[in-house]
Amino acid sequence: MPPQASVPTSTFSFLTWNVLHSAHYQRLLADPAFNNPKRRAIAPAARLVNLTNHLLRLNADIVALQELDIATLPSVKTTLQSQGGYRMVTAMINEAVQAKDGCALFCKADRFEPLATTEFRMCHALDRYLHPLAQCQGGLAGALYRETREKLNLCVAALLRDRLTGYDVLAATTHLFWSPKAPVSLPAPLRFPDIKLLQAYLLSRQLEDFA
Repeated sequence: MPPQASVPTSTFSFLTWNVLHSAHYQRLLADPAFNNPKRRAIAPAARLVNLTNHLLRLNADIVALQELDIATLPSVKTTLQSQGGYRMVTAMINEAVQAKDGCALFCKADRFEPLATTEFRMCHALDRYLHPLAQCQGGLAGALYRETREKLNLCVAALLRDRLTGYDVLAATTHLFWSPKAPVSLPAPLRFPDIKLLQAYLLSRQLEDFA
């Protein structure tokens, strides 16, 4: 038998991190119950430096960040691109919410070639993928539709070509619904699992069509 051509293989690292938007971490610092010995690391004077330095040390091939806000995104972008060899592939800031935060994807410029990007809110996909639910006016189904429709959670995604293998990689990052009024100590039914599940379904359908 003729020798089979070897299939190129490679590994890459993918880092995902919720960095906390500015309003969230300021509330955390003001909470007397937050007594973490490392709290100085997120003090305003040190936070951005520590954040970007840690990202550079980890040196992942793809970096997916959530809760980047309009105050942190420019600094993170500049540092990663100038010192880490990264390229910001896509980002989306939710200007409609008080925190003005969102998500961003970065990749090593010498490792991946961006082919296409997409940015969307899951609520905008409700009528497309769950049209029957949109027809429900009352009951639990109607309430679920209205609640999910109001949530502005977003996703950014990119189709990247691995320069080492020629294979395409779909990278995405999102922040599903979370409410500060529903702490982890509450029973699961009170932490909005129905909305999260519906958003996850809409997310997967949208990414499937994008890919």
